[in-house]
Amino acid sequence: MQGFVFYQFQEYVQQSFGLDVWSELIEEVGVQGKNYTLFTHYPTAEFKALVQSLSKHTKRPFQDILEDFGIYAAPKVWQVCKEMIPSRWSLTDLLLNITDFTHHLLARAVSGTHKLFPIRSEKTSQDEITLHYELPHTMCAMSKGLIRGLATLYGTKIAITESDCQVIFSILRNPS
Repeated sequence: MQGFVFYQFQEYVQQSFGLDVWSELIEEVGVQGKNYTLFTHYPTAEFKALVQSLSKHTKRPFQDILEDFGIYAAPKVWQVCKEMIPSRWSLTDLLLNITDFTHHLLARAVSGTHKLFPIRSEKTSQDEITLHYELPHTMCAMSKGLIRGLATLYGTKIAITESDCQVIFSILRNPS
């Protein structure tokens, strides 16, 4: 998993729950003294252990923490990526081009990366896009949070359903 995710998670924990909670998490997981850098690859299991530890400390479900973190991280991702996203693109355009966009982003950010971002999208109706992930099922909630956060940035009302780590997002034209 990319260091950007670890770096943002550390910031999320420190801002949302405090420095003491972050210190407790890294001690519990056994990574005290480790400095997460943006462009380094770290084990996904380590990230999951940090989230699990936060879940235990806060008594919040693992999936809820991941989704909340995704919402938190969306503006940070946007700041890093906005120069590469055509200004005319809507949220729909971004999600329909997510595979090419994320491959380009990873190639630019992490030279020599061999693992491509495991996501593809398809427009399944006028107002619906399905995102297919090749992620461990436990990580889908983070992606849902990112989509929710990006929708907020775009000022787009959406509805999300999930099935087997396929996130279906619908644009709400006339939200009630």
